[in-house]
Amino acid sequence: MDMNDKDRFEEIVSSALEKQTEFELSPDFADRVVSMIQQKAVQKETQRDRWWLISGIASMIGALVYVFTKIELKSLIPNVEIAPISPGVGVFTFLSGYSGLVIFGIAFVIALNFLDKRILRRHQ
Repeated sequence: MDMNDKDRFEEIVSSALEKQTEFELSPDFADRVVSMIQQKAVQKETQRDRWWLISGIASMIGALVYVFTKIELKSLIPNVEIAPISPGVGVFTFLSGYSGLVIFGIAFVIALNFLDKRILRRHQ
């Protein structure tokens, strides 16, 4: 590229920049753009908070199931003896023998929920 080409290029660019546009932006254009950006940031933060809430509740439920299946419950009041409650009676006996199946079931339901939200509902 020699000097004449550079000068010609600069002349074309500067003339294009000097031309007036045929449209005008509304006076509140910048405010609308900023509000859209803020709205997306709030949505992202809300989604992150929702996942923290769901994971916290799921963790607490998992901890309770573990406690009910692995530990004998005894009286919390000192000097009062009651028969210990064992996990041999009740609904949690099933869970104590099939923990792998329960974990697979939870993972499967989460995977189906993910597929539903990301793939199936996007095409509707």
